[in-house]
Amino acid sequence: MFRVIDKDNDWRLSKAELKAVIKAYKMPMDDNELDLLFEEADEYNQGYITYEEYLRIMRCLWPSIEFTFPTNII
Repeated sequence: MFRVIDKDNDWRLSKAELKAVIKAYKMPMDDNELDLLFEEADEYNQGYITYEEYLRIMRCLWPSIEFTFPTNII
């Protein structure tokens, strides 16, 4: 799913990329909720969500699913 959201393939999710997916999938989330989600996920306050931060959030949301770090990234 991360690679679907990461349109520019930089292994970072911008708020714009996340917002586009939320809109495309018609997820019930307004801008304030998106801001809160982004703030929570962007643990290091870099202005983007790294793959590591994404995995942390996914593991919290779905603890029964095994999320792993791919070995083929730069």
